Amino acid sequence: MEFKTFKGRIEQKEEVALKTYSIKIVDSEGGTFDFTPGQFATLTLGENVKRSYSVASIPGKPYIELIADTWKGGPGSQFFEKAQIGDSVEFLFPLGHFVLRESQRPAHFFATGTGIVPFMSMIEHSLITLGNTTKEFVLYSGFRHEEDVFGKGLLEMLDVRFENFKYKLNLTQPKEGYQGNIGRITQYIDTLTSTDIDAYICGSNQMVTDVKARLIAKGVPAEQVFNEMYY
Repeated sequence: MEFKTFKGRIEQKEEVALKTYSIKIVDSEGGTFDFTPGQFATLTLGENVKRSYSVASIPGKPYIELIADTWKGGPGSQFFEKAQIGDSVEFLFPLGHFVLRESQRPAHFFATGTGIVPFMSMIEHSLITLGNTTKEFVLYSGFRHEEDVFGKGLLEMLDVRFENFKYKLNLTQPKEGYQGNIGRITQYIDTLTSTDIDAYICGSNQMVTDVKARLIAKGVPAEQVFNEMYY
């Protein structure tokens, strides 16, 4: 589907984790958004200043939800920190080709930080909107600290509701006494019982490169490994 320029308005803003914000943008002309889960929007933040963000929401909604952390402090971070309900925003949408492939192979998703965003859309859309699928989905999600985690409510609900979806949340720097999974998500690659999977990776350049190399070394065909890098 072709992208176009939208003039939108911020309808909702929420701090979903420490210094991490969700904004929901509606089209000023009304209507719903049609896109393929995994695609992104490019916001115009100033003259010659544009930043791209994956969409967390699913198609058919009257809004798109974007989630970003603001630790880096650049133009995008400043936009999300200062955004107010009612603010106008211009953006190109939908963009990108990091989408689910048509395949009955199990889909394994590897994400750190905000790299989880496109997978929230892909998984929710596949399980709830499309429905009636027996395809296996497994999400390995990594964060440093518990206060960095977002998306947990939705993903835990999907894990409970659908037998063919498993959600693995890991922390690398938890507080003392943390009861959940600890360590990097790369540890799960060693536990794969089959390498005939489709693997999707999203996160920092270093993380993507490392996970991709480990998956291929494990025996996952390179043509079945797909990635999106957040530099």
